Amino acid sequence: MDFKWWILIGAAIVAVGGSLFFLMPEERSFETRIEEKVERNAEDKMMEKVMPMNRFTLSDIPDDFDEEDILDFKVLDESFRVKFRTIEIQNMEENLKVMISAGEKKTGGYSIDIENVFLYERNIIVHAFLNIPKGPTTQAFTYPSKVIAIDKSQIEPGEWNLVVVLEDDQKTEEVLMKTIVITNP
Repeated sequence: MDFKWWILIGAAIVAVGGSLFFLMPEERSFETRIEEKVERNAEDKMMEKVMPMNRFTLSDIPDDFDEEDILDFKVLDESFRVKFRTIEIQNMEENLKVMISAGEKKTGGYSIDIENVFLYERNIIVHAFLNIPKGPTTQAFTYPSKVIAIDKSQIEPGEWNLVVVLEDDQKTEEVLMKTIVITNP
């Protein structure tokens, strides 16, 4: 073999080795790896609590349910920031605080409206609507959310499923559910 070929092969080996060096993950400390694992486990547990119920839709509920099954609720002036769609519940002494998140959105203009809250069988149904932006919007990540308080005196004590049906302009429904035990205030 000619000397030029040996130089060319050596240069190729150095180039491949050098690119592999830059593609290697950075060295992380033991503490950093533990923190990342704890964060992943916390996220996994949070996602386990929110169970999608694709078999349940608003059309499953009869139109003629009793007016007494409609619950009074109050929209609170609070928000929270979560990157994924979820619901959180705080079982307060007199109220049930329900936090609904539509997850991270890439632009502004999104918002959540609560259409109604009602009882159906052993379910507390929160019918929410995700407003989608129309026209120009801010180009920033946003986290549309809504927090409501439901007076627990309207609900008989026992185990209930809290079901949030999040509907949008395209008539797409996403259903999230959590089980909660209601006690007397």
